[in-house]
Amino acid sequence: MLKVLMALIGLYLFNGCSQLATNKTMNKHVDESKELQHLMHSLNMSVYEKNRTELELDDIKRRYATNIVANIEKVTVVLERSGKKSFEGDSLKKFLSLSDKLGSHAKKIQLLADNYEMQELDIEIEKMKLTCKSCHKQFRSKL
Repeated sequence: MLKVLMALIGLYLFNGCSQLATNKTMNKHVDESKELQHLMHSLNMSVYEKNRTELELDDIKRRYATNIVANIEKVTVVLERSGKKSFEGDSLKKFLSLSDKLGSHAKKIQLLADNYEMQELDIEIEKMKLTCKSCHKQFRSKL
């Protein structure tokens, strides 16, 4: 009986030592490799990205929409300047009208994003894309 008890104590002590050594090795490995940490974080984000909540997804969409609005605000200033240099008469009126329409889309996109109206936001972004395509079709080759 004493031999069995000693064997169990020995196994228990050996098991604890091997776990301690393994954990130290693993921590050392992770601490030494920032690249591995970055890759594992990226993998984790990729795997669990699909498990985001609806609110998280809406916030991502809102940031996306706000970025579009910021870019449109900058673009419309440049469009007006380049339109006045490149066009005159009816062409200039059409060009500036499309630029104004793009600005109107930006205001509506911002309002919809601020109010979390996500379905309407998607529709307005598609309308904005159609305005861009219309302008490209009419004027891109002329600039």
